[in-house]
Amino acid sequence: MSFKFLNIDLSQLEFESCLGSGCYGGSVCLYRNRKDKRNRRIVVKSIPYNSPEYAYETVTKEHTILSQVNHPRILRYFGFFQTSDSWNMITEFAEWGNLAEFLHRRKQQGAFLTQRVVMAKYRDMAEALQYLHQRKVIHRDL
Repeated sequence: MSFKFLNIDLSQLEFESCLGSGCYGGSVCLYRNRKDKRNRRIVVKSIPYNSPEYAYETVTKEHTILSQVNHPRILRYFGFFQTSDSWNMITEFAEWGNLAEFLHRRKQQGAFLTQRVVMAKYRDMAEALQYLHQRKVIHRDL
C-alpha cells in the first residue's frame, strides 16, 4: 500500500477553526493555504500516533478508498502527510456546507424547498452513491 505523501510546509497553513473531533482523539480542522492564489480552504483530519492500534488500519483503508475516488459530487482528497505526532489527511472543504446546514439555512430564511430543489439534491446524492457502490464502497456517513 503506497501513500500519496504530500510535502507540506506547515507554516503555509493558517488555522481557521476546529470543525470537530475524530473518533481516535484526533481533530478535524479548517485551514487556509497561504500559498494558494485562489485562497481556498482545506480540511485536515489528524489522527494521533498514540491512537488505538486499529486506527492505523482504518487510516490506511480510508486513504486507499479516497485516493481512488474522483467524482464532482464527492469532496476531493489531496493526500496524506505526517508530523511528529500524527497522521494527517487533507480534503477539500465544502464551502457550500453539508446537507444539514443547507436545510438549516433554508429554514432560517423562511424559504420552502421546491420539488425541483429536493429532486436536484436527491439526484446529486444518488449519483455520488451510485459512483461509490459501483466501486464496492459503502458510505456510512451521509
